[in-house]
Amino acid sequence: MKIILLPFLIMFAVVEHAFAQQPQFNVQISEETQHFGPAYGFLQDQQGYIWFSSFTKGLIKYDGKEFKTFRHDPENPNSIASNFIISLAADPSGKIWIACIGSGIDRFDPVSNSFTHYRHNKADSNSLISDSVFNVMVDHTGKPWIGTDKGLEYFDSKTNKFIHIPRGVNQQSANISYAVFDVYEDRAGIIWYATFNPVAPSSDFGGLFRLDPTTGKQTFYKADPKKPECLINPNVSAIFEDSRGNFWVGTGGNGLHTLDRKTGKFTRHLYDPAQPGKLSRPPIGKTDTTDGISFIGEDHKGKIWIGSFANGINWYDPVAKQTYHYGLKGFKKHNSPFEKDTLTGFKDEGAFRFLVAADSTTWITGTSGNIYTVSYGRKSIPYFQYKNAVNAFHFEPNGNILWFGTDSGLVRKDLTANTFKVLKHDPDNGNSLNHNSVVAIQADEKGKLYIGAHFGGLDLFDPFTGKFMRIKPKNATPENTLDSLHTIFIENSRYLWLGGEHGLARVDRSTYQYNVYRFNKENDRGIIGNTVFGIAKDKKSNLWFGNVGGLDRFVSKNNTFRQYLKGYIVRAVLADKAGTLWAGTDVGLFQYDEQNDQFIPFNSPIFSNGIEAILNILEDDHQTLWITTANAIFKISANRELVQLFNAD
Repeated sequence: MKIILLPFLIMFAVVEHAFAQQPQFNVQISEETQHFGPAYGFLQDQQGYIWFSSFTKGLIKYDGKEFKTFRHDPENPNSIASNFIISLAADPSGKIWIACIGSGIDRFDPVSNSFTHYRHNKADSNSLISDSVFNVMVDHTGKPWIGTDKGLEYFDSKTNKFIHIPRGVNQQSANISYAVFDVYEDRAGIIWYATFNPVAPSSDFGGLFRLDPTTGKQTFYKADPKKPECLINPNVSAIFEDSRGNFWVGTGGNGLHTLDRKTGKFTRHLYDPAQPGKLSRPPIGKTDTTDGISFIGEDHKGKIWIGSFANGINWYDPVAKQTYHYGLKGFKKHNSPFEKDTLTGFKDEGAFRFLVAADSTTWITGTSGNIYTVSYGRKSIPYFQYKNAVNAFHFEPNGNILWFGTDSGLVRKDLTANTFKVLKHDPDNGNSLNHNSVVAIQADEKGKLYIGAHFGGLDLFDPFTGKFMRIKPKNATPENTLDSLHTIFIENSRYLWLGGEHGLARVDRSTYQYNVYRFNKENDRGIIGNTVFGIAKDKKSNLWFGNVGGLDRFVSKNNTFRQYLKGYIVRAVLADKAGTLWAGTDVGLFQYDEQNDQFIPFNSPIFSNGIEAILNILEDDHQTLWITTANAIFKISANRELVQLFNAD
């Protein structure tokens, strides 16, 4: 048994100052527990309620705690027309317009809980032109615009009629059936809509339209992949105007664009795997079967979000001109550098909808059914990728050299030259590492390194000469030998301590005499369990030892141990700069109450269930605690009031 430190923890301890704030995705509504399915429709109403569609359960109202469901009931004409909802919009009166593929459009009154159904009627030219509705948008005047498989129309509430908008390119195109998948209004009140010919998807009639509702004039932006100033693909799937006046258009293919509305020319922002930080759509591969940009939006910080159906999300900082990617699964096959994103909490392959709520919270609906809120206190933790598990590390004071122990030797990483050197056991060289399973590193006062191996015992390594000195007990007997190590701790100039798989050893640094302590169920002269993971010294110079059976405090005057947390697995123990002693166990974090000589659980209202399966505890120069667990890192502020989670998916 041994402690495995996650590779990114190494870099976290070394380059904390270099961390950059990044978003953290928090699962607000979990598909695993709620089973709503993907939310294609998504909005916040004037009262602050979140509304979204469910694949199987219709329309959902969410107040932050509870859900209210409005499901289609074929026996109830006042129920919602269909559970297959593709788009939602709210008008100024608070009524919600619901686009149902194959079932027309509904208007829902949340006050009376009543639905008004609008359907196509062949005998009425002022009825809905088609029951296959893909999109609904309410403009600044409160007028609903509806995109169907047979074109665009709006609803006139004064006459209760639907007004169809012929596609104004030429008479020939006006008579061709075309689908409208997206409708958008810019700040000038101009209506933009995306068209698609379902019969001939690659025809000349797919693309982007601009409609001036005051004059009825329309402008068609045709796609032409050979002309850089045109759309690269006719299948427009996202339209957005940001706070800086930039007009964004997303299409199929490598299709992120900005449009100069004065000249009518597009600028393409192409994805380039060699430049992952460049502005582009999320990664795309030649063999992708699910294509397209699902949304383009802007958060309250002015960052641009670009979603895709199966290749994650891009987050673009216009000031730094840097793009970050979130999401893993959909692009592993492309060997993309974006595979390194493992810490954000985003669990889906893609995303459907984006919303900035009234309180500036960013919401995103995932393709698998999860709904996320985004927090911005997260820090991105850089790391060095290494093929083997990393068990221990030491960072030289000069800030240039990092040493870390692995299952295949001791590694020297030169951060300046960006080079690796691996030192391994050589059976023909008595000055080589005694065993390749390096699990503990501890620097002495002169810069030499005590190296502990999981099999083989202790070495003293001189980085200047590159030689290892194997340390064996001068009084070597079966009772005074400890070869399977976990941790090393220097008590003072005379003694160091070794924690191992089969006990605890106090070593005289000048004579290398070992005094080994093992579990003794008969009396307290032994330790509480035979496997020792952590060692610490408190402000009164008491020594503490984390063990599989609990926690031991060494009583030096009579060479005995006082036992605490009996029955717990204590892998980590730390005395912080304020003098508080911390113990990390399999079931939670504990702090020492010196007055009552007992350990009490550390509780946080943010993580009421506690922090479990703790592997290690570190304190940085700002007196912040960093807790590593089996699947996450926790940050506890210097005042111990704020707890933040950095998880890996």
